[in-house]
Amino acid sequence: MLELRNIRFGFSSGQRQRSGQRSGRAAAAAPELAAAEASAVATESAARSARTEPAPDIIADFSLQVKRGEILAILGRSGSGKSTLLHLVAGLLDPLAGELRVDGELFPQRLGKVSLMPQQDMLFSWLNVEENIALPLRIKKQSKQEACKRAVSLLERLDLAEYRRAYPHQLSGGMRQRVSLLRAAIVQNEILLLDEPFSKLDYFTRHECMAWSKQVLQKINAMVVYVSHDIDEVLSFATRIVVVSKKGMRILQNEENNTERPDGEVQKKLKKTIQDSLFQNTGR
Repeated sequence: MLELRNIRFGFSSGQRQRSGQRSGRAAAAAPELAAAEASAVATESAARSARTEPAPDIIADFSLQVKRGEILAILGRSGSGKSTLLHLVAGLLDPLAGELRVDGELFPQRLGKVSLMPQQDMLFSWLNVEENIALPLRIKKQSKQEACKRAVSLLERLDLAEYRRAYPHQLSGGMRQRVSLLRAAIVQNEILLLDEPFSKLDYFTRHECMAWSKQVLQKINAMVVYVSHDIDEVLSFATRIVVVSKKGMRILQNEENNTERPDGEVQKKLKKTIQDSLFQNTGR
């Protein structure tokens, strides 16, 4: 079980320094994540330089538990701190207060031990599907032959072997997302983080990709944290839904969800309560 206990995060001078130091380690450990972090840090730095007073905490006293085998969705408005929380769990950022534990043990060295699938697929254009999926294993010093062998085995299990030699520009949006998910999953980390993985897809491709992704996640039995601002998508994909406030990441709802009947009466009532929570919450 993954536990987040009283997590707090905001922009203090000490935090800025730790984030900058972390960028270098992220670049060495996971280039696909470092690119996303570098962009975020640059944006944050520009915003901070214009402030004369400290900003309120993005995440204030946040606690949560995630069980193995469940897909826990964090649902909230854009800018509520959902992606920041994923970066904290992944080890790209350090909390100002609080702690993260796995199976009761402190989990301070998270970088490289947590898989993160960012919003953009970030596939490398000069690598084919097989090589893109194998990349995290190569970063962990596995031989190219062994890493590619495991990538091909994964593709064969999921009936995608015919795409192994294809390059990113030859793939559809849905297929690129599939490859990105397999790249995150191949290292078999216990914790898998998904940052709005379906937001760039059209309606039909999104639902097809969600159904396929659920099958993959059921097989790996990881602790999955998934963030989104799309209520219908979350009701179709997540086994548990945590609704958070616009500011401070305060938990407004924490509900079990039956994805087998997304159009049932229970789900309709759940959707209504979620909508009420989000529309009524305009601040903390």
